[in-house]
Order: sequence, then C-alpha cells, then structure tokens
Amino acid sequence: MSDSADMASTTRPPHLAWSRAADWICALGLLGLWLITRPYRGVRHDAILYTGQMLARLLPDRLGPDLFFFYGSQDKYSVFSWLAAPLVARFGIGPTELVLLLLCNLLFAVACWNLMAPWIPRPLCWLGLLFVSVLPHTYERLGAFSYAEPFLTALSWG
Repeated sequence: MSDSADMASTTRPPHLAWSRAADWICALGLLGLWLITRPYRGVRHDAILYTGQMLARLLPDRLGPDLFFFYGSQDKYSVFSWLAAPLVARFGIGPTELVLLLLCNLLFAVACWNLMAPWIPRPLCWLGLLFVSVLPHTYERLGAFSYAEPFLTALSWG
C-alpha cells in the first residue's frame, strides 16, 4: 500500500473538518453563556472581605484600628491583597475587580480545556466547556461550596 493511499484514508471529508471559524463561533457563544449564567453583580459575598484587606493595605491609618485588621486576618496567608492593592490604587475597586475576575474565569476555562484536550476530540471539548458554563456551579445542598464564583476572592486565582 502506498503512502498516498494511507494519507487519503486518514484525512477527514470536508464536511467533517473542524474549522477555525467554528472555534470562534463556539468561543463567542461560550462567552455569552458564561456571562449570562454568572453575571457580575459587584463586590459582594467574600469579595467584601478581600476588598477590605486591599483597602487596609492602601489606608493603614484609617483601617488599621479596625478589629478585623488590628489583630491580623487571613490576609497574612495570601498574596492576593498584596498583588491587587496597587491595581485598586491605580484603577479603582470596581474596574480592578471586574478585570481580575474576568481574567480568573478565562484562566479557569483554559485549565478545563487543557484537562479535556488530550483525551477527547475538539468539538467535545467545546461541549464540555458548555456544560461547565451553564450547569450550576454550586454543589452541596445549601450551595456553600462552588467553583468559578461570580465575585473575586483569593480563591479565584487558585
């Protein structure tokens, strides 16, 4: 059997080929679904505590006497506020949180893709990301545990 016959048997017919345009369509659709299922609602939940820690780094004279910061907090176990505080000083709380949250969610989606890609075909990777984006992101009956939360915390980075 010749090499050209082997090549012809392994190539896909044109109607089954996955194109770059299909990747863009899937990516834009996934982005839309992600934004619909996890809308940004501002600084809330645990993000309030982390925002306070960033502000305590920026305004130690005003927030230092607060009991939450005076005796120490979980901030000493994380580099989150140390890295994010300069961004808050430069751009403000809202824009910094929104951009960092979008970046963290993008990195989460890329990590999910990289976990799936070696094992399953490309169209099924998009389907897997679709499920990750539209299915509930909380588990446990009360919803206390979740992934890809719609607010920024130190856990969003990890």
